[in-house]
Amino acid sequence: MQRKEIQQLKAGAPAKPGTLSTVAAREWDRVVDEMAKSGIPLSPGYRGMLEIAASLYANIATAEAAVAKDGRYLVNARSGALVLHPAVGDITACRNRLVFVYISLGLSPKTAPAEPDEGPDELALALRRKG
Repeated sequence: MQRKEIQQLKAGAPAKPGTLSTVAAREWDRVVDEMAKSGIPLSPGYRGMLEIAASLYANIATAEAAVAKDGRYLVNARSGALVLHPAVGDITACRNRLVFVYISLGLSPKTAPAEPDEGPDELALALRRKG
C-alpha cells in the first residue's frame, strides 16, 4: 500500500473576503485572533473554512434576532395552533455545522495543541508507590 504524503500548509493569515456581512466580518476577526492566541498556526488554506464559520455565525445571529422579535412560537394562521418558529431550526442546524467547522479549524479542547507537561504524572507516581 502506498503512503500519501501529507501536504504542509503555507503559514500566514488568510485574506478576509470583502463580501462578508458586518457580523460575519467581526466573527472572522474573532476566530482568527482566537486561533492565533491558542497557538493554532494560521494559513491561507483556512480561508474557506473561516468564511463558512463566519457566515454560519452571521446566520445564527439573524435567526436569533427573528426569534427575539417574533417569539419562539408562532400561531399557525390556518389552525390557530402554536408552532415552533422556523428560525429555531435554522439556529440548531447552523450551530451544529459551526461546531464541526470550529473543530476542523482546531478550535476544540480535543483538537487544540497539547499543553507542555507541567510536572510528574500523578498516575505514574501512584503506580510506582504501589509497586
